[in-house]
Amino acid sequence: MKELEEKLKEVIEGRGLEYSKPQIKKIIQFYESLSQRIGVCMVGPSGSGKSTIWNLCKSALEKLGRTVKTFPLNPKAISKSLLLGDYDKETREFKDGVLTSCSRKIAAENKDTLCWIVCDGDIDPKWVESLNSVLDDNKLLTLPNGERIQFGSNVNFLFETHHLK
Repeated sequence: MKELEEKLKEVIEGRGLEYSKPQIKKIIQFYESLSQRIGVCMVGPSGSGKSTIWNLCKSALEKLGRTVKTFPLNPKAISKSLLLGDYDKETREFKDGVLTSCSRKIAAENKDTLCWIVCDGDIDPKWVESLNSVLDDNKLLTLPNGERIQFGSNVNFLFETHHLK
């Protein structure tokens, strides 16, 4: 973690931010959580630094030679069918949603590339229940058409939310 801490300090100073030990501790905790879980939830009001934490971590990891790709989206801003995909009633073909499209791109990535799907916004049972099999040990996304996408250990879901009500 010393190398990561050094790169974090470089990134923070390079962005003109104030270096603080508690902030570094939070970023290290975030990074450790990513290595232990596929889903990591960051809770706090808007402007509390949730996005800053993962952005600084991403930049520091890239300075260490890691490739990190992020796929930010706001699941609550779109319908469940636009998020997860839906059947066209006329052609009976499945059309990918935002999340399913990201998932296909991620599945094609090299396993050395870290991929973070950033769900920024309130967590709602209407869409998050669709991620049950992804967030358990299976790491498997089942699409509405029955197709399954397997995620590797290089994939994480980051949930930025104000509260968990």
